[in-house]
Amino acid sequence: MKNTKPALLILFCLFLFTSISFSQTADKLVINGYAGWGYGKSDENNYLLGTENGKYANYNLALAIASNPADRVNIFSSFDLQRRHEDNITGTYSSSQPDKILMKINYIFAEYTFNDAVRFRVGKVKAPFGLYTETFNVGTTRPFFTLPTSIYASPGLVTQSYLGVGITGSYYFENNWGFQYDVYGGELNLERYADFTNPTFPAIVDTRLPDMFGLRLICHTGLDGLNIGVSGYMGAPEFFYNGVKKTNYFISGKHMILDFHLEYLTDAISLRSEYERIQKNDGKDVEVDGYYVEAAYKLFGHWQAAALYDKQNYIVHDPVFSQLIALNPSTVKHEEWAFGLNYWFTPNFVIKFSYHMVDGNLFAKPKDIMAAMINNEFEEKTNLLLVGTQFSF
Repeated sequence: MKNTKPALLILFCLFLFTSISFSQTADKLVINGYAGWGYGKSDENNYLLGTENGKYANYNLALAIASNPADRVNIFSSFDLQRRHEDNITGTYSSSQPDKILMKINYIFAEYTFNDAVRFRVGKVKAPFGLYTETFNVGTTRPFFTLPTSIYASPGLVTQSYLGVGITGSYYFENNWGFQYDVYGGELNLERYADFTNPTFPAIVDTRLPDMFGLRLICHTGLDGLNIGVSGYMGAPEFFYNGVKKTNYFISGKHMILDFHLEYLTDAISLRSEYERIQKNDGKDVEVDGYYVEAAYKLFGHWQAAALYDKQNYIVHDPVFSQLIALNPSTVKHEEWAFGLNYWFTPNFVIKFSYHMVDGNLFAKPKDIMAAMINNEFEEKTNLLLVGTQFSF
């Protein structure tokens, strides 16, 4: 527990500071929290929260703070604390590893409102991409404990925030039609991942997109609850292997990511779908197609049934890497069916049960992935049982 002290000290100081500020300006400060705990047990591979022996140590806490220090000015910030192992990125897990708490600042930015149609943002700003990037930690906004893997677990592709400036706004017509837009630029620091090209010495890869440009447009239709949108960003990435910049990486040139999404929400029905198209170096190096359909329905009282179909196609054109992938084709394949049953005590407190059936090893990793890579032995099928609770306050 030694490593948890700095994070807990910062958390205590933040609570103290916000408590004092809240008592002085209660009408200008809002604090929200989001937390959860889950247990996962899988059979052949480690996937999401699950391991073959079962994993209880999955929990997180996120706090979001919003203040209004002056007319037209708002300040937004969020950070989260979660239990994490050093080997989580590589897909391995051991219960003997020490308990470590990772603290992460999700976003912190200032916003100036000219009017509803134009709001200026600057700082580490929430990334306006797809349906879920702005609510990563809010488990009470979705039917499954985790987000769809094909879009939100893709390594080096999605992140919660960008560093830079942006303009956002919305406009509605009298017939209930309207739109919301975001235009932004700066730098993206994408989620890190492990590269097993050399399985004996795997590398932790950090990807940055400096001088990137992004946008999002959402159309709110006249049908209440139905929204259709498109979002994307582009930029030339920089890769860092174990903290050292790599200049001869096989993926080069500009990356372009497009996401098309649809959402229909009522009191009883939740229907969401996204399709993502990724081209690295204008599609000459890597092409990725990912999509999911997620549906949920309130059966009766507090019970909710849910289903998910999730798939990603990963195509590598580089001849050297193509030969490596040919030895283990399942490592670039992901197809998943999931079924869930939830009990909502209140809209802010839910217990979730789900069963996941996965084909492929793009995200489902062997316990000893290095041995699997060396021996070319992968179990392609994975089943996962996941039980957890999520709540917000």
